[in-house]
Amino acid sequence: MKNIAFVIDKYVEIPCGGEPAINFNLIKYLLSFGYQIDVYCRQCDYVSGKLQINLFSDFEKNSQKYITQILENNYDLIFAGKFMLKYPQLQADIISLHSHSDYYQQKKKFGILFDIFRINRNRVNNEIKNLNNNADAIFIFCSKQLRKDYHSLSPIINSKIIYPYPNWLPQEDYKNNNNEIFTFGLSALGFQNKGGYLSLLSSCLLKFSGKKFKLKIIYKKKQNLLQKFLVIFLGLRDCVEFLPIQEDMTLFYESIDCLLLPSKLESFGMVGSEAMAFGKPVICSSTCGFSEKILDGQNSWVFKKNNLSVYNLYKKMLEACDGQKYFQIRQYIQESYENNDEASYNKVVAELIGGLL
Repeated sequence: MKNIAFVIDKYVEIPCGGEPAINFNLIKYLLSFGYQIDVYCRQCDYVSGKLQINLFSDFEKNSQKYITQILENNYDLIFAGKFMLKYPQLQADIISLHSHSDYYQQKKKFGILFDIFRINRNRVNNEIKNLNNNADAIFIFCSKQLRKDYHSLSPIINSKIIYPYPNWLPQEDYKNNNNEIFTFGLSALGFQNKGGYLSLLSSCLLKFSGKKFKLKIIYKKKQNLLQKFLVIFLGLRDCVEFLPIQEDMTLFYESIDCLLLPSKLESFGMVGSEAMAFGKPVICSSTCGFSEKILDGQNSWVFKKNNLSVYNLYKKMLEACDGQKYFQIRQYIQESYENNDEASYNKVVAELIGGLL
């Protein structure tokens, strides 16, 4: 029996998007081949014990103990996420990255101040050092944008682009809905970074243009005072509906006509792939990795993220509300997904792991 160690940030056994769901589904898939899986993580949620794994959580509190354990266990393969790059004592065989580098994130956050005052420079230097420390690993990136980011920090020798496969897929008998009022959807758990405020401002322009529409926003808690004020101030009380975190995202995708993915910083954007699987077009920002899968105006839309982002997003929303153009794109999506033979992320990575064992 081959032993594999997963050194990841978060282990979750509930349906969700992003990296935790990708890792969980991959672990579940690998177990079906008879591998023994040990999971080392910083935090874990909703652990049912149904999967036959050895789980070691609170890595940061027990880092010395777990690092020693990993080294002594002499695993056949170590699969890691960005989290492991904090620990130079460890070297991985495969590193799967789903978030931008610390350097990229700090530059986006502080702009020119980052270079002038060298904010968090030690943190960035350690990341570069640990990337070089794992130079022999195979790096998996979820988008070309993300690979370009890390390649600017370290000359990564062996890397692959593997786009994540949707976690939520429609049932075989699913048929697209026809809402009486055109409905946009937005998943904005991190409201500012996910483009929540941008979407509200663009929606204001759309309403001012005379269009009737709704905007459903998934948010992790009740609206804060700023969000409530903006909705009222922009005259959007009849247009905007805030939803809690969805246990079943299929209901959300079924209820909308078009998904907004206006993120400021998004290495991929799983919700975009899932929405298109439901036959729903996506309006995506140019800074989002999912934009690589969009042919603007053909299978969805991409808007330029710059100083005119509010206007740029509004123009794409206005185009989406054009019935003829919208249905042309939706038909194109349905046909392309019917003929979609893309292998799942799990299968591709499992074959990669099997080739190394």
